Amino acid sequence: MYSSRRDGSAIPIAESMVMCREIGFRVLDINLCSASKPSRGNPLWLPDWEKQIDIVGEHAAKLGVTFT
Repeated sequence: MYSSRRDGSAIPIAESMVMCREIGFRVLDINLCSASKPSRGNPLWLPDWEKQIDIVGEHAAKLGVTFT
């Protein structure tokens, strides 16, 4: 999955999943290294990070993708 754009700005997890699905991927390898950087505004750094994980899973299910 993609975590950043060429200009260095972050790509939200949901947006990255959509991009990968649109080009045909159905199984994704999610790398949460970018989630370890709170300065990037990653929702997994929020106090409700567990809910955010559920949101990612629900979005993946709607797109028809799974994670390795």
